[in-house]
Amino acid sequence: MQQLELFPQPIPVPQYKAGDWVKIKRKPAVAAWIKRGEIFKVNAVHPINGSIQFWNPHINQWDFLYPDEVKPCPTPLTAESVVENLKPPLTAEPVVENLKPPLTLPSLLWRI
Repeated sequence: MQQLELFPQPIPVPQYKAGDWVKIKRKPAVAAWIKRGEIFKVNAVHPINGSIQFWNPHINQWDFLYPDEVKPCPTPLTAESVVENLKPPLTAEPVVENLKPPLTLPSLLWRI
């Protein structure tokens, strides 16, 4: 026989997925090197508690955040992505010229 919980907890559904970008909304207590407002890319999400795995460049290793410490963020713009968006598409245009052999002294003598 199972004992019923007084306050049943809903099974948490991860609200983020790998590849999403998140912004730190409050400084994590266990990670002094992470500042509020920093943006990170989600690598993986724990299926039970929803903790987010990301690459922490401050310590050069994988690190974790909890969903209440972050908020969704659009893909950040980098200088490279802005430049790529501004570049016109490359199209190959045929070069059509009237190609004639160069005039040289022997070719001129043959014309005489």
